[in-house]
This record gives sequence, C-alpha cells and structure tokens, in this order.
Amino acid sequence: MKLRHKIEYAATMTLLGLCKRLPERMVYALFQSIATLVYHLISSRTKLTLRNLQIAFPEKSLAERTKIAKQSYANFAESMAFNSLMI
Repeated sequence: MKLRHKIEYAATMTLLGLCKRLPERMVYALFQSIATLVYHLISSRTKLTLRNLQIAFPEKSLAERTKIAKQSYANFAESMAFNSLMI
C-alpha cells in the first residue's frame, strides 16, 4: 500500500470518527467547509468541473456555470455528510 493511500485512509477514518462525535448540524457545516475549500484550493478539479459544464451548457454564461459548479460541490458535500452520519 502506498503512503498516499495510507494517509488518505487515516484522514477518512479520522473524519468519520469526528463525525460520530459532532452534532448533526456541525457535520453538515464541516462538509460544506471542506467542499468550499476543495472548490477554491484544488484548481484542477474546479477547471475540470467548469469545462464539463461548458460542454453541457454552452448557452449559459460563465457566471451561471460557476454558480452551478458551486451548487454541485455543495450538493456533494451534503450527500457525504448524510452518508457519514449513516455509518
């Protein structure tokens, strides 16, 4: 197992352990914060998201596609928060 995989596994298990101890509202807020950080810090993912939206919605403006991208990240965060609470 590569070091990267071990680090990702440890981070995931730590996050899940934290979610077990936090109130539900805080778990959702935590995942929303993570999604916002990912959107702003991992520019390669953001660029890919915006490029895919440009292909899917060529008639929409950049501002509209950016809004859709941010909503997509927020929806994904909500799903991940819900799933972590189910575990």
